[in-house]
Amino acid sequence: MEKLIKRRVLNCSIDPCVHTLGVEKFAEWMETMGIGYIAIKLGPAVSIDELIDKIRESKPEVVSFCYRLGDLHVDEIIEELVEKIYKFELEPAKSGIRYCFGGLRPAANLV
Repeated sequence: MEKLIKRRVLNCSIDPCVHTLGVEKFAEWMETMGIGYIAIKLGPAVSIDELIDKIRESKPEVVSFCYRLGDLHVDEIIEELVEKIYKFELEPAKSGIRYCFGGLRPAANLV
């Protein structure tokens, strides 16, 4: 009998953003694909440190996060997130984790 591997998709919005609908719908869509994904929903306004801790703890295949507050400070927020991803060796090349960003066009253009 084959053991079913639980694949994880982790999602949240980055503090101070509270908009989670898009990334939650993405995670739910991944669950309905029939390929073994389960969603780990961290909720709104998650700090970067908390997100990194949860990535290290749950070892997801996919991390989806959003920031819908336009381009205000998004460059600093993304820079801090990427810095910590590399610090803990969570970058795609080493960890296999795929990262998905959702946000408004000005913020997405910066990412």
